[in-house]
Amino acid sequence: MLVAFLSLGLPQRDGLSSTQSGTDVLSPSEMPNVLAQPAVPSELREQQALSSSCPSNVKGILYNHISKTGGTLIDHMLAAVFLDSRDPAYLYQKDNRGFTPPGNLNKTRPTVVLEGDLLKDKQGMIEAADGKNYFVIGLVRRPCDYMLSQWVEKSNEAKKHESTGASWSGTSAHFDSEADKEKFHMYVGEMLNKSGSDTRGLTLGEAPASMSVRTRIRGYDSAMDGGYMHCVMKTHTVEDDFKKCIKQYESCGGVVDPAFFTENVIKAATAQASKDAAANGRSVGNHASCDSMFDATTKAAVEKIEQSTISKYNLGKCCS
Repeated sequence: MLVAFLSLGLPQRDGLSSTQSGTDVLSPSEMPNVLAQPAVPSELREQQALSSSCPSNVKGILYNHISKTGGTLIDHMLAAVFLDSRDPAYLYQKDNRGFTPPGNLNKTRPTVVLEGDLLKDKQGMIEAADGKNYFVIGLVRRPCDYMLSQWVEKSNEAKKHESTGASWSGTSAHFDSEADKEKFHMYVGEMLNKSGSDTRGLTLGEAPASMSVRTRIRGYDSAMDGGYMHCVMKTHTVEDDFKKCIKQYESCGGVVDPAFFTENVIKAATAQASKDAAANGRSVGNHASCDSMFDATTKAAVEKIEQSTISKYNLGKCCS
């Protein structure tokens, strides 16, 4: 991968630092070369992305989150549909995995399990037992959109803390100046070089901002291959995909309150998620478009290492 990246003539840098932190250490088997992922036949892509399988023992729904794909929105929609009901027949409890004490959970009640951005310990990783006990959903994003979003967030953090940040941090109002575009290309180059280097021992927060790498770390590939990633949504079609996943969950025996699984409730949750994300300093449409930030060379470099993921999850293209 590194050789392929260098052949495109992009800048390479060493020593990428991350503003994120985590405690889970990746094993050699968790971060293999992403180019080794086999392509998925076209007729199987949608079947894998929205599987028809069901857990054998439905205790609730589990959201296996990848940061910067749209987790704030999914959290709000799950809360609106499952946690706002006052009808005892539909009352769910929330388990923030790794943070909610087990003694606080009632084993007789259905549960919404949230796998956060950074896990408290290795026991927080998704396991085969989760696929038997919970309807597991996930969310993937077009790779170029994802990389840009990561860069904007890190640049925003540097601005917020009035620091210079890394040499590739953007500084203009909407991160769209010519100077910032060059910095972004530097960031892309660093991510690609990291994706092709030895990643053993890295924490989750230090891993490169590659959709291929992040899905592997979060267990999406092993989960799907093992048959217990039940429904995978896509960021660019997230509302429709969320509704499909909840309908599938219901068909698997999951309890869903019809009074809260409505178009109006989901639209209201979407609007509130945008407000909350912006209030918390997250980037919500405050930067230039993906196509305007990537040039032909950088986009081709990302597509080269991410094509199998674009194919596997039926993402269509690299930028929205």
